[in-house]
Amino acid sequence: MGVFADISELKRNEEQLRRVAHYDPLTDLPNRLLFGEALEKCIVRCQRQPREFALLALNLDGFKAINDTLGHTCGDLLLHDVAERLLSATRAVDTVGRLSGDEFLVLLEETTGPQSVVPVIEKLLDVFRRPFNLADQEIFVTASIGVCFYPHDGDGITDLLQHADAALVAAKREGKNTYTFFSQKHSQSSTLQLFIQNVVRTGQIDDYFCLVYQPQVDMQTGAIIGTEALIRFRERAGFAMAPDEFIPVIEQSSVIRDIGCWVLNTACAQLRSWQQSGLEPGCMAVNVAANHLRHPSFMDAVTRAIDQSGIDPGQLELEITERIASEPSQDVLDTLCELRTMGVSISIDDFGTGYSSLSYLHRLPIDRIKIDRAFVSGLPDSRDNVSVTTAIIAVANSLELAVIAEGIETEEQERFLLYLRCRYAQGFLYGKPQAAADLAQVLQRSSSGVPA
Repeated sequence: MGVFADISELKRNEEQLRRVAHYDPLTDLPNRLLFGEALEKCIVRCQRQPREFALLALNLDGFKAINDTLGHTCGDLLLHDVAERLLSATRAVDTVGRLSGDEFLVLLEETTGPQSVVPVIEKLLDVFRRPFNLADQEIFVTASIGVCFYPHDGDGITDLLQHADAALVAAKREGKNTYTFFSQKHSQSSTLQLFIQNVVRTGQIDDYFCLVYQPQVDMQTGAIIGTEALIRFRERAGFAMAPDEFIPVIEQSSVIRDIGCWVLNTACAQLRSWQQSGLEPGCMAVNVAANHLRHPSFMDAVTRAIDQSGIDPGQLELEITERIASEPSQDVLDTLCELRTMGVSISIDDFGTGYSSLSYLHRLPIDRIKIDRAFVSGLPDSRDNVSVTTAIIAVANSLELAVIAEGIETEEQERFLLYLRCRYAQGFLYGKPQAAADLAQVLQRSSSGVPA
């Protein structure tokens, strides 16, 4: 006797469930789970027979804008086409997976160092040189890639994924449409970013950060005409961070708006506090990050800081970088014009550091430009620095823009800049960045007729 049953339908269901559990339904690529299994098996093989492999994290540049403008259906079509192109650019032994959203992973086996993977990486980037056909129109998309190696950059799945992602973030920061190999500084940057995000989200900004203030002076009279607010990390338990370590991380973090608002509120409140004490600190200059300026809530943040502190809008000066000024979007231009209408002053910080076109000076509502300290430091001995500084001052004077020179440390530099018709200055010669209480004493002496 025998009992027979047709289990073909059961087998089909099991296969379907297995596929749903291991493959991305949109691109048909291995999902996070299956890619992780492939990565783990690769590690085991490399442990048995010592060799290395490369892990690539790939992310589309500006994918959110495509979803927002063309819709999620077009976004899904784009991801499907990207997956097909990535598969066509890799070998049969390699594995391409989709992590989530527009994030892809590529496992390149049997590599022999960075030079061996560069041709593959460039081939992956090349697939984005051709347009994608979406909604009956051609769309150009680029990608950024982060690269790490086993076992040099990590010997476990978690470390490798984190380090590939850290390198990807660095590639984005370097201008996108490029690739970056992982280094330890990238890991430190990612760790620092998580730390800063946690500080902000737990309401501890005041515990870890503070503002210091550096005076700005009229070189002809020695009088203080303003102060610049600068963010610093509070030293805690012997641990300290220099501004060039954490400021770039803050500017690229998701909490830049929170910290930017805190800086605005703190600086404006301090200015009002000095005024109520009978001091005359002049204008308060505050640096503005590009990602904060571009956000729709920026105008509300500035208005709120002015209203809550009670200062006059004309006593606030916002410093933007030359990169923002040279390539302003219409939204940024509208924001700057609205600020000027309110009475807020606009200055360009670190002027002269890499942008040769000065046409934007005619188009933007700018009040002042700040000569970068890199040019001032070589005065008056460096012929090149003299030429650049002279040209900047001449252009500014012809456009009736005020000029302030940063980084002045010697009286010789001061005399030379006065000779070039630069009247305002900032630097260690007049005072280092200092706590509000210390600068209050400087302001007190200045109001008594003692030069800064």
